[in-house]
Amino acid sequence: MSEATQPLVYRCTVCHAVYSAGERFCPLDAAPIKPEDQHSDPRIGKTIDGRYFIRRLIGRGGMGAVYEADHVGLDKRVAVKFLSINKSDRDALARFRREAKIASRIVNEHVVPIYDVGTADADTDFIVMEFLEGRDLAVTLREGGALDASRTISIVRKVLRGLRAIHQAGIVHRDIKPANILISPRDEDRDFVKIMDFGISKSIHGGETITHTGAIIGTPEYMSPEQLLGDDIDARADLYAVGIMMFRMLTGKLPFTTETTFDRAAAASPYVPVPSLATIKPHLPRELVVAVEKATAKDRDGRYPDTQAFLTALEAISTPSHVIAPKEATERTVSELGAADTKMLESTPPPPGTQAPPTSVSQPVAVQA
Repeated sequence: MSEATQPLVYRCTVCHAVYSAGERFCPLDAAPIKPEDQHSDPRIGKTIDGRYFIRRLIGRGGMGAVYEADHVGLDKRVAVKFLSINKSDRDALARFRREAKIASRIVNEHVVPIYDVGTADADTDFIVMEFLEGRDLAVTLREGGALDASRTISIVRKVLRGLRAIHQAGIVHRDIKPANILISPRDEDRDFVKIMDFGISKSIHGGETITHTGAIIGTPEYMSPEQLLGDDIDARADLYAVGIMMFRMLTGKLPFTTETTFDRAAAASPYVPVPSLATIKPHLPRELVVAVEKATAKDRDGRYPDTQAFLTALEAISTPSHVIAPKEATERTVSELGAADTKMLESTPPPPGTQAPPTSVSQPVAVQA
């Protein structure tokens, strides 16, 4: 695709989620949806570092922008992530560079691999990653609502296998959430999983920590109490996030919001437990309810001791072959805005007189920006 044929992107003016042509207002925040012309992007159509020809923008996030690109010498499609934070922010730069270093140590089919790292110019670092076709789990939940128990277990087992490799490498991810879980078909598996984004991860052993104790980094709706309070964390914080993610997958909504100080206090309080799935979804297998409750224990000593223990518990649960649960009416809270953290671009609007493709069609995505 040449620069001259780059499609328009239709983006919410508030949360920046991306939608297909024809949508007027964002269902998450009722803000107007307006076209964003990629012609104005100075990176598109240029070759970076003499090797990577930038084709189009995939998405933007808090730490940067991700583009589809071609490796000129290898004729290989890749994703290139550019840092958007000022060079003077040394902590952010260190986190960005460590993302490549950390991910390069992890070899697992459920973790997005990193190919290269470099500097595009005097002011911009970049990471080259695997280019992936699919949708993040946040989009799947936003468009389809809650999932059934079997599909939830199937997806989360793969997440835990990838997370096990991350933890074995001595790393806490710190931002496990649906927007960082890519779902794409592979062979007979329609829900093949890749864990994305190591921008705020930290060493379990503490030697490579970029942020200081007391700094709150991550997505509050999925943070464990100790992470919300800025305390030291370990791998069990990631397991808590997986448990909260499962709660959302099974119910279509989050157990807590963090919109107000009171909401955040409730989420962090050891005296306010996560609502029981047994009362919200009484038909769920008891073993699944127990697994989620254990993963989301407010006291980390009450959680699974490690990823393998959590995975073993889920592998012991028998459920019928999964069927997508009917879309449920879900409560749209500010926590749902986390679904927009990974923005994906839609296809070019169809010519007049033709029918637009369904929004559920997989789109190319890459590691969250």
